[in-house]
Amino acid sequence: MPTRYDKEFKQNIINLYKQGESAAQLAREYGIGY
Repeated sequence: MPTRYDKEFKQNIINLYKQGESAAQLAREYGIGY
């Protein structure tokens, strides 16, 4: 069963991505797949 993330967590990741963090870096830091 997939992991569920709350809206705040997802929005935070999106904001970091928009600020220039790479998807791979965010996935490593937060233990998420992309």
